Amino acid sequence: MRRTALTVVAFLALVTLLAPSVVLAQPQPKVTITGFVDNITSYTRNQSIIDNNYTRASDQEWYGRVRVRPDIVAELGTTKFVLGLELDEAFGQTGNAGAVGSLGGTATGAAGTQGSFPQRFGETAGWMLNTDTQGALEIKWAYTEFDLPWIPWATRVRLGAQPFQVHYKAGLLAQSDFAGLNITSRVSPQLALQFTFAQIEEQSTGAVDNFIRGDDFATFFMVELTPFKGLDIKPLFSYARLVGPTYFGTRFLTKGGQGTSGIGPLATPLNCTGVLAAPAGSVYGNVLAGGTQFGAGTNAIPVLPCNTVMTVPAIGAVGSGATANGNVFPVPNAGYPVAKVGTPSYTYPDAVEQRYTIGFDSKWRWGAFNLDPTFFYQWGTRQVVAGVGPFAVGPAASTFTGAVGSPFNIGGGDQACVPNAAGIGTVSCLRDQKMSAWLLDVRGGWQAGPLLVEGLVAASSGNNARQDIRDPRRTVRYYQPIATDSGYSFGWFEIQSLNIDYFNGLYESVPGLSPFQSIGYDKYGLMRLAARASYAVTPAFVPRIAVSQQWTMEKVDTSGPSGTSVGSVITNTNGVIPSVVGGSAGRHSNIGTEMDVGFSYTIAPGLVFDAVYGYMWTGSAMASAFTVSGNTAGGNACSVSVAIPVPPSPPAGSVLTAVAQPNAACVGTGIARDNSDPKNIQTLAARVRFSW
Repeated sequence: MRRTALTVVAFLALVTLLAPSVVLAQPQPKVTITGFVDNITSYTRNQSIIDNNYTRASDQEWYGRVRVRPDIVAELGTTKFVLGLELDEAFGQTGNAGAVGSLGGTATGAAGTQGSFPQRFGETAGWMLNTDTQGALEIKWAYTEFDLPWIPWATRVRLGAQPFQVHYKAGLLAQSDFAGLNITSRVSPQLALQFTFAQIEEQSTGAVDNFIRGDDFATFFMVELTPFKGLDIKPLFSYARLVGPTYFGTRFLTKGGQGTSGIGPLATPLNCTGVLAAPAGSVYGNVLAGGTQFGAGTNAIPVLPCNTVMTVPAIGAVGSGATANGNVFPVPNAGYPVAKVGTPSYTYPDAVEQRYTIGFDSKWRWGAFNLDPTFFYQWGTRQVVAGVGPFAVGPAASTFTGAVGSPFNIGGGDQACVPNAAGIGTVSCLRDQKMSAWLLDVRGGWQAGPLLVEGLVAASSGNNARQDIRDPRRTVRYYQPIATDSGYSFGWFEIQSLNIDYFNGLYESVPGLSPFQSIGYDKYGLMRLAARASYAVTPAFVPRIAVSQQWTMEKVDTSGPSGTSVGSVITNTNGVIPSVVGGSAGRHSNIGTEMDVGFSYTIAPGLVFDAVYGYMWTGSAMASAFTVSGNTAGGNACSVSVAIPVPPSPPAGSVLTAVAQPNAACVGTGIARDNSDPKNIQTLAARVRFSW
């Protein structure tokens, strides 16, 4: 009995001693903050962030700014939540109000509104004296990451707003951030499976409730292979479905003259970015019963087909422009769609793009050598309103007569696209346009002690100058990433890509012309040959040098004005507009040569000072004409303006006036001046980065 009692006491004592340890073994919450702060100042000459006109070398800028990029990480065991914040402010007030940020506004914002405009490119606000700023903090990431215990191999799930991790190099196909899901399963040390779903846009309840966006999404299927130590290969397949409007970095419209908007034969709308006012003086709308003119005055031009139904309104009595069963409406089209005014209402048909990408990214480390080859092939179809060619929709119109309240289907796919005798379609329609493109990127390096030498060879396909992609019969042959976030070849150069001051770069505010955003120059593709070297004089002080040469894959149409043509024109919204409808011969392919010299110096742990000087000798491929406004009388161009064509047979009751006439003085017409040689670009930047 005594022995039993001692045994029980010993057991209870053991349980008592172990009990606290069981409680202590439970995971404890942990919160950490990581991130960095950049203080940057830079001087540029002819960087042309605003006018994008590299033939005018008089623009200069010297400014300072800060970026704060903290991540707040909350962890409990293997589960964690990450909240990423971002703050970008200029040193000094730039907008009309100092205490608020841009709130998405532009230079057209008026004083006294909630936002402050304009803001320096890339900034959300500018610090005035006292530095109190509202509306400038951005939410970058907000995701939860956790393990799935019931999967037979280690599986990690990430949900929410998060960074892309679909390839090794930056900016190849999908970089930046997205809202969605990422799942990674480690099957073995040599094999991992990964799936990513990115919701690009949300349709919600649809166009009937004024949600004009479609359910745009992109999916990525990856397999990560490690055949042997030092070699990693990541095959990838991606599918993206884009309905109507979409994110500007997913569909670069500033290419080949397409633009995000336009009228008449130059319109190939793909992005539904709102409405544009029709040219002053033009009236295009049917006279309804009682003499009310549908669309008169406003003449708004919706930019893209987005979701389908038009309802014929009821009428009080049969009158001019009306029938017994309903009113006569001109069919909306790329040139002159009818405004949504009053009772009549309609929306456009869905324009769907389906894009597929397949290929691989890889990295190989072998002693002092490294080699990182990448290849992607892309194909698919997209629906567009033809801008040129036999199926182009000019300002012609058809009529529709139907019962009151009946649906009005404007078309879709390849429906009802019958050209008239003049070769212009008489009804609005969508045409399927094929896509076929590729990207090759190979980088390598060799290190010998403190010396590191690296090289880069890259190429992407493009359309030649005679392939006018405003005509849907022409295949789109330029590569299109899902989102690069200006990150392609990040860290290699200061002008032809981004590095120390990552708010300054070649054509940074015109993504379709920017090599580090669209991985090409307009529709013409890209070729790049580059090298860089660094030498660690001490572990803290590392000087470096980089040289890059860029060409277009196909020669650029840089033809000047001739006859009634204003020549090849560069605009911020259309890219390089061909000099002749249907395309003209390409002339030049040299974008330019860049050289950068700089150094990095570690002041203290986590605190690094970088400085660099960059110079770019611009090439003749950038010599297209540029749009101007105001009186340019006496110049070489501005001899004509583009007239608005008159429909061959306007619908009954319509009133249409062509307003743009030849104007030798070009007063305020915004017509292009003659092309001239682009001037060289230079930059000097310094940055102090504290990271923790």
